[in-house]
Formats: sequence, structure tokens, C-alpha cells
Amino acid sequence: MADLHRLGDYSQPQRRNQFDLGPNQHRIPFLSPIYQTVPPRKETYFQMLKTLLFPKMKLRSVTVLLIFTLVVVFAVCLLDGIETEGTLLQVKKQSLIRIGALSPKDIKEQYYYHQTFLSLFLNFDLIQFLGVIMWVGILGSNVEFAIGSKSMAIITILGSMTGCLFGTFINCCTDQYFINSKVLIYTLIGAVLGSFILNWDALQALQDLRCFLMCFIWLAVVFLMLFTFSPGSELKLIDKYACLGGLMAGFFLNCAIATPVKSDGFEQKVKFFGWTFFTILLLTSLIMIQIL
Repeated sequence: MADLHRLGDYSQPQRRNQFDLGPNQHRIPFLSPIYQTVPPRKETYFQMLKTLLFPKMKLRSVTVLLIFTLVVVFAVCLLDGIETEGTLLQVKKQSLIRIGALSPKDIKEQYYYHQTFLSLFLNFDLIQFLGVIMWVGILGSNVEFAIGSKSMAIITILGSMTGCLFGTFINCCTDQYFINSKVLIYTLIGAVLGSFILNWDALQALQDLRCFLMCFIWLAVVFLMLFTFSPGSELKLIDKYACLGGLMAGFFLNCAIATPVKSDGFEQKVKFFGWTFFTILLLTSLIMIQIL
């Protein structure tokens, strides 16, 4: 028990693993070590959770800014109107529409593209709000820790807005309104997947475990998509196609923007793949919105 430690507890350069190039370099989400000066035996349970789940949870971080924005917008929605006969702290649909719920018809006919941004911070009720806060905190903190604040901000916002455009293209003939806070989660999941693909060569040290890891992650994503596409998502104004678009956009953008642990021919090909398919996704969505 004297040697009890967590991966990355040692700060000596010779003890660092191959998934980390030092404190100022880019890493792999959920895999790269987190260097701590406090021995794990002296940590409290909540300190351990913060270190493992929220490594970049600091006051001046993009993740905290996203959470703060979600909290403020939800509070404004509640002040604007609560549905007394709905679920716990359910916001009135008219309040969501006034504040910025996405309408494919408005984007197509009146060019209200700002709705692709505003709708990212809207939540239907308290349950959805708490779920979004939790997953944005966990995924956002790990992605920001791995690829840096600027790259994480670009991928999260641009990828989520692109996902909303993809959903608008699919739903352009409907009169529905959508709130897209869940698109933030799918975009961050796509970014995590993109990091694994971008650093596939660096993961060779895991041997067969890297294939098992990727299969497990893809199975989790498939089950998540099945829940998203299940009947009833429309009742909470969730655009399932925007979630799918956010997943793809986050994946492509992370492949294109993030700095890999090692940079060889494979990583350059992945970056070219990421830029190419993200551009196709974005332009196709924009063009098809106007054509259909």
C-alpha cells in the first residue's frame, strides 16, 4: 500500500507516460496523466473526483464560462415564464421562442442564423438542465485539459452551430421550434472520439486495449444515439438531427484543429480528412437550407 498512487502522480520527467508531452503540451482526453503535488492518500473524496472528472475546472476556463451561461439563460427563462402543469421547473414554450429557440423556417426565410447560437443555451426543464450541466462539465473540462482552451472553445461553439445547421437542413420544411443544449454534449463527445483517432498511433502502447477502448466508446455512442432518436424527444423540443450533426462536426473539427501527441504522416492525413469533411458538412448544410 505504500506505493499507492494514481497515473501521473509523479512529476519526474522519466515517470511520464507516452500520452503526455509535458504540462504545456496537448494530451489525450481521459488518458493523459494529471500531475498533482498532493499525494492521493491525502486527498479527500471530492478532491479526487475533481481531479479525475474536472481537471480543467477553474474560474477562468471555457468550461466554467459555458456552465455560467447555461445557468444565467435558464434563470432568465424561468423568470420569463414557468409551465405550472408541466414537469419540474418546465419553461413555457413561448418563453423559449422569445429568448431564441431555433426555428428552421425562420432561418430559411428570414436568415435568423443567430438562433443556431442562442438555442445552444436553452433547456426545457430542470432535469434536462442538470444533465446538460453535468456532462458539459465532465466532457468540456477533459477536452479543454487535453487540447487547450482556445481549441476547445472553437470546436464546441463552431461544431455545435454547424450541428444546428445540419438539423435545420433536415427539418427545413417543418414549423417546429428546437432547443439545442444537448448538441453541446454531442459535439464534445465527437471531440473526444476525434482525439482518439488523431492520436491512434500514439495509442499503440496500449496494444489490443486501444481497439477494445474504441469499440466500447462507439457502442456507448450508438446506445446514446438510440436514446436520442427514441420517440418522445420531440416533446422536449430536442432536435435529434442537430445532435447527430454536432457529433460529426465535433469529430471532424477535433481531427482538424487539435495538436496530436506525435506528428507524423498519419496525423497529417487525419487533419486533412477533418478539414475536408467539416467543410463539406458546413457548406452542404448551408446550401441545402436555401435550396429545399
